[in-house]
Amino acid sequence: DPVVETVKPDVVKINRDDLQDLCMTIVRNDRAKKAAVKDAIAAFGGATTLKDVPESDLVKLKVALEALV
Repeated sequence: DPVVETVKPDVVKINRDDLQDLCMTIVRNDRAKKAAVKDAIAAFGGATTLKDVPESDLVKLKVALEALV
């Protein structure tokens, strides 16, 4: 899809609800990954919840979470 290829990652809007769903899916599929999900979130300024992750880091967090799927 050429439209996707022209969008720069820093322009893509990441929705926190989508990230929450992604976290839940990862943990539902493999409970052992719960700590890894928490660690991925904490990697961004010691955040304890998705709400604590800076907006500017949401794309990086999504990439980190997708690597756990």
